[in-house]
Amino acid sequence: MEFVDKAKKAEDAGDCLSAINYYLQAFEMLRVENNARKHQFQAGEIFHHLANSYVAIGDLDNAMKYYKDATEQYLVSNEELTTIYHRIGECYSSLGICYLIQLNHKIALKQFDKAIDFFERFIKITEESLKDEGGKYVILNNALTVLCRLNLHVRYDELKPLLHKITKLNKKYDVKGFAVDLSLFFAYLFEGVITEAYGLLRQKLQNAENSSLLRSNLQAAVLGNVMEIAFHYLPQSRMRIGDKVVKEKGEVILTQKIFEDMLLYGFSFANRKMPSEEYKEVIALLVGKIQKENVIISEIVPMTSGTEAEVDGFSDIDTGETTPSEVPPFISANLDSFDAINPSAPDPYYVNVTLVRDYTNSQRETNLLRFEETSVSSEVGEYTRNSDYYFDKNTGVLVEYLFEFSYTGLLSMRYVKLVSSNVWVVPEFPVWIILPLFMIVALSAIAIKRKAFKPTYHNLRCQ
Repeated sequence: MEFVDKAKKAEDAGDCLSAINYYLQAFEMLRVENNARKHQFQAGEIFHHLANSYVAIGDLDNAMKYYKDATEQYLVSNEELTTIYHRIGECYSSLGICYLIQLNHKIALKQFDKAIDFFERFIKITEESLKDEGGKYVILNNALTVLCRLNLHVRYDELKPLLHKITKLNKKYDVKGFAVDLSLFFAYLFEGVITEAYGLLRQKLQNAENSSLLRSNLQAAVLGNVMEIAFHYLPQSRMRIGDKVVKEKGEVILTQKIFEDMLLYGFSFANRKMPSEEYKEVIALLVGKIQKENVIISEIVPMTSGTEAEVDGFSDIDTGETTPSEVPPFISANLDSFDAINPSAPDPYYVNVTLVRDYTNSQRETNLLRFEETSVSSEVGEYTRNSDYYFDKNTGVLVEYLFEFSYTGLLSMRYVKLVSSNVWVVPEFPVWIILPLFMIVALSAIAIKRKAFKPTYHNLRCQ
């Protein structure tokens, strides 16, 4: 199919968004031609590739949906059983890691068990030369079940039978690589062979190349989880400075999610399938909170250096409907104080006040739209959240935005301001760019319903 070929080329080039678009079009072609029922295996392949592409961009919800859809299509297809069993095993293995990333270890465990079942079926009916291929996946998924059980705090005596099973599998199949290294790491760890476990971690697992068994992002997530386990069980794996353990009071503690996200971002911004010229230099902002003497890091925010991003959006001035943001990048021009910004909306917003402000070395009239909230959250207690949007009066373009979030004496801020434009010298509606000058990410993400205040003077903050 034409769209499938285009999707695979986009995948090979590292353009996952285009690949997703082409795969969706490919399935739509099957559906429109009423061929989806006749070509279940082909539909399964499309869904499988879609899931992998969504993993590559970090959209786990869609990835999990399409892994499930793929298994359903494979199960009812007329393809050879060896191929069906192998594909379904791959889907369950990847699905399990997605649940692992979401810290849903019990459901992840079930997916790995299903993967083992299908790969064992594959081994039973496949030719002798391919049995080791299935063996690699059986070893991998058994190792992943150990990882899940460790996260569920299963005792060592309960893990012993599984570790012995993995040891036998390693002897039975003539395989090498990531799956075997991972399984040996756990075996060494719990047999008390700490030096071997640490050596395997440093020499092989931490420097593991992309495995053919897993998508690179999923492998990164597994490694993040392994590093978290190593931190608890291997004192050697903890950070040292000049071969001397830091003994100052308090620790900076990175959660399991942080390790996984670090690796995920690393593979997202630079991986072997991307042309090197597309690699991006990324800095990270770590966000956390102080608990007693420790700093608990709970969020990592990647920021690319020296790049710009274009986002297509839609905004209806009359109704206020807009994508992708909640507040439109522009409103009607030449509004005055107390004019409705979105007059056709059931509960319209109003211009709070018209102010004169400085932009690009000139003074401009701007219309202020302000949101204020004070409420209570179970995470941070009482908090206040304010958002100010300044729109150029003459053009209706958003030219400045200030967001403040405060609780228990702490304040976080996000500030964006227009720093250059030709709109005031060329009498046409231009392409304009807002450059972020300063950003501090809030310490806690809290889901709150926004409320736009109707125009009353006490809600205004004139500057």
